[in-house]
Amino acid sequence: MTVTTDITQPIGEFRTDFDLLRQCPRCQRQALPLGYPGALSRADNKTEVCSPCGQVEGLADAWLELGDWNQWNDRPQQALAAYGEVASLLQGAGLGDLLHEWLGQPVELPANGAFWQPRPGQGATEPVVVQASYDVSAAGRASNVDVKAVASEHAAKAGKVRRSLGQTRFRPSLVDGEPQASARLSRQYEVLD
Repeated sequence: MTVTTDITQPIGEFRTDFDLLRQCPRCQRQALPLGYPGALSRADNKTEVCSPCGQVEGLADAWLELGDWNQWNDRPQQALAAYGEVASLLQGAGLGDLLHEWLGQPVELPANGAFWQPRPGQGATEPVVVQASYDVSAAGRASNVDVKAVASEHAAKAGKVRRSLGQTRFRPSLVDGEPQASARLSRQYEVLD
């Protein structure tokens, strides 16, 4: 069988491989193929990033979860080592903004959204919301806890939240790989029960 090609016919505009790529929002390299999805960023689970950034974020996220598990289970040395891996991976990839988002401030554990659930739709009853302020030690413990109900009729719930925060473990903020105490954090919590 013989195959022939008519080389007199134009085959279209010449494009380089560079023209077929779009820019990764994390590393700013032209690394995302047009028409193909990238990896989803662990920061928001929406932004498409290039495969190398997705791999770094995925590995750093696994170390973060391991660190949180160790912190929650009172294994501070292992937690600190895991958080150090997170910092090393993200700094090495130039992802300082994500590092600050994950380790720049204390986070209640478990960090699975239990403390930051979206408010349910407005129903017949107004949600019970309390305003809390407290310190978090470098070891991840809350102290100097002050809780006030936003609405005075819910004042009885403030004591329950105060006790709960006193027993809650926190991922401490880290600066240069070292856990730091944080003073007078102020957050609102919705009491669901």
